[in-house]
Amino acid sequence: DLLYRLTDPVLEPLRRLIPPIGGMLDITPIVAMILLEVVRQVIVRLLLSF
Repeated sequence: DLLYRLTDPVLEPLRRLIPPIGGMLDITPIVAMILLEVVRQVIVRLLLSF
């Protein structure tokens, strides 16, 4: 229950955009991790540029 409460705010919007592959395989956690990493890199580069 705790894990769902922590991850659903991030994963639910992605689940609306990305349907499961083959009707079974949910790749939204992978997509979320990639997006979070991209956001992290952008923030770090912005902070280092000052």
